[in-house]
Amino acid sequence: MPKGSTQSTAGHARKAVISPPLLKRQSEKPAAAVAISFSLGIALSQLCRCYSFGALAAGTFLLIGAAFIALAGNRNALSMGLAFISVSLCGTLTALAHRDGFSDSDLRFHLSRNSFPLEEPVFFEGCVIREGEVRGADMVSTISMRAFRKKDRWIECKGNAIVRMAPYDWNNAPARLMPGDRLTGWASWRRPRNFGNPGSADIAGILARRGIFLTGRIKSHRLIKIDPGACSDP
Repeated sequence: MPKGSTQSTAGHARKAVISPPLLKRQSEKPAAAVAISFSLGIALSQLCRCYSFGALAAGTFLLIGAAFIALAGNRNALSMGLAFISVSLCGTLTALAHRDGFSDSDLRFHLSRNSFPLEEPVFFEGCVIREGEVRGADMVSTISMRAFRKKDRWIECKGNAIVRMAPYDWNNAPARLMPGDRLTGWASWRRPRNFGNPGSADIAGILARRGIFLTGRIKSHRLIKIDPGACSDP
């Protein structure tokens, strides 16, 4: 056998031995890059507060199309870069859909569409989920909203809110607000606000993470009806 053929055969043999591990390592790297890109997109979703979901989705599809065009033109590096950016956007969209996706009865749905009246008296129904605390002359409690009335029509509403009731001599009252009590009456509502001072805490963000998206005030105990334990009944 000629010497060149022997060397060629040996070279093919070395390739046969070396190639599978190399191909295996190369096949694992894209999967790791995809996972990292997707995770990065999820992390970046925390920075998104005001956004258009439709615009982000449209941009993702455009990037995917551009990646395929680049791949067809043998511009592999560009295609891979666009693909990883698309994967990151997919992670962002997934996280945003999980965080901000809600049903038509969710309080956030009504707030986003301005269907829940703010800064004016609203007749509502809710259940106390946290025992009331006396703060000065006010009774402060966390409630789970059930419904609110708008133009003589009850609208289902699900979400938590902090409500303050004043003035009232709660120390001499027969009972304080307790979990399971049902509240029905009038209150003025607004979104939680930050003070805006440098270095001050993000009150609105803290309450949002606790699932609280409204703060309300009942100007008088005469404007509210308390049914002790009514929400606890089956």
